[in-house]
Amino acid sequence: MAGDAETIVPYAFCTVCILGRFELAIGLGDLKTAKDLALTLESEQKWKQLADLATEKGRFDLAQECLHKAQDFGGLLLLATSSGEDLNKALVEALQTDTS
Repeated sequence: MAGDAETIVPYAFCTVCILGRFELAIGLGDLKTAKDLALTLESEQKWKQLADLATEKGRFDLAQECLHKAQDFGGLLLLATSSGEDLNKALVEALQTDTS
């Protein structure tokens, strides 16, 4: 049983470190680092957070990718509407990604 605790504690610590690094990257506006960490975390909330930052920085391509990963179809619709992108194309891509 002691072996289980030794395995769980480093994993939990590692996750906390990654979360902290993600929050720091977001705070510093480091999109690349935040994206790399979001890939590791696979958290809907973190993808939405990164999408917000990408939108603020005018990186609509990254924002769209993040919203896809978060399966935030409302956010994708809002992004497509505000950017003037073809709505049908954006929604079809989102739905195809969701069903694959």
